Amino acid sequence: MGRNQHSIISSFDRLAAINRSITTSLNFNEALRLIVVNAAELFSADTSLLLLVEDDGILRVKAAHGVESANIPDFSGPMEESVIRNLSIHLNLEPAKELVTVPIVADGSLNGFLAIVRESQMTAEEHWQLSALADQAAIALNNARLHEFQTGEAMRQRDETLAALRESHRKINNILESITDLYYQLDPEWRFVDVNKRVEELFGKNFDELVGKIIWEVFPQAVDSELYPQFHKAVETRTPVHFELESKIADGVWFEAHAYPKKTGLSVYLRDISERKTSDREIAFQARLLSAVEQAVIATDLDGKVVYWNSFAEALYGWSAEEAIGANVM
Repeated sequence: MGRNQHSIISSFDRLAAINRSITTSLNFNEALRLIVVNAAELFSADTSLLLLVEDDGILRVKAAHGVESANIPDFSGPMEESVIRNLSIHLNLEPAKELVTVPIVADGSLNGFLAIVRESQMTAEEHWQLSALADQAAIALNNARLHEFQTGEAMRQRDETLAALRESHRKINNILESITDLYYQLDPEWRFVDVNKRVEELFGKNFDELVGKIIWEVFPQAVDSELYPQFHKAVETRTPVHFELESKIADGVWFEAHAYPKKTGLSVYLRDISERKTSDREIAFQARLLSAVEQAVIATDLDGKVVYWNSFAEALYGWSAEEAIGANVM
């Protein structure tokens, strides 16, 4: 599995776990604490801060991890500029450390900032993760406020919170749908929980025909494939498995399979390697043809390095193919 795809899937799983943690806490102060703790852990940050704009228009630190919030003064004025400038000053940042802030937005308004401090620069993917965490923080804080107030206005905000949560899930699903290879999740009973478009296209069944159904019943031919023992091995040993197989569902298609066990089941990623397999077969066929030639056959690259050395060359020159390949004959 490619590092980027694996990273995308791992990021999704981590953010989903954090989302469950902070959105199920209906105590406002506990939600604040969970947000900064998870931010620090997710990005290996020395410090994480959550600043919110209060009713008087002043931006205040409402939760902190790795630093005492009492040591950080209130801020006022142009927030984007003053937050970064004043935080950098009062945190007494070392030159090697980086302060990264992302806005917390709810109902189209800027409600505050989520900030982290760490030594290494953030990657583009980590910036996306931090923004996604800020979106989840906005949802979690709204949820906690709704629980505390329990008014008609709170019910209206709850609807907006659910819409925002659906939008957050939609964004994550869009990322998974953009993966050009196959991705699906199975629950502990081997039922499909989620599939991307490539699964629907290549396996010839739509989302509704798969989700909630047991994989071995929908595709009984898979029981006699390498999927069955490998998937069971992953679940029973709680370790990822990686293997190649020729699909018994999509004719003529070879996959590089990666299965990752979780408490909620199994995440499966399949990369189509049919072209590579075809190329490997052609190379092997050509090698057999050359080996059948009853003369010494030697092939080199443009730099004069030996890339092929058949058995007759071994007999003629006294060097084995293992010794000759890679040697320079120029």
